[in-house]
Amino acid sequence: MAEKKDVPITAIAPADLQVVGFALFPYAQMIHQIIEPSAKRDTLLQTVEALRQRIAAVKLPEGEKHDKFLVTYDEVAVIDSALTVFVENIGRFIPQSQERDETMRACEALRSYLMLHLAPPDATTDE
Repeated sequence: MAEKKDVPITAIAPADLQVVGFALFPYAQMIHQIIEPSAKRDTLLQTVEALRQRIAAVKLPEGEKHDKFLVTYDEVAVIDSALTVFVENIGRFIPQSQERDETMRACEALRSYLMLHLAPPDATTDE
């Protein structure tokens, strides 16, 4: 049985990590409100909070070389869900504007990029 293995993110800027961090806070609030209390919910919230704290600790100015940011497959799933919900909520609650649409496109592009590079091997197409 495979354990929670770390997956390196090869090219992600601290600003992109910041976007993920911003999406994680409302995602955690949503989980707390809509999922009934359980051990599974607690584990999910712990994963979100640990990831938020690790992202917040990355404080490098743009242009400086930085180490790869490692995540587990569980964290990849959290990032995917958090960015998906974040984009959906922007579309639902923010009035339509060029800035809103550009923000949604940028978040979706970041999500797609991360999922392309971080999807677990078994999440790819079957041969």
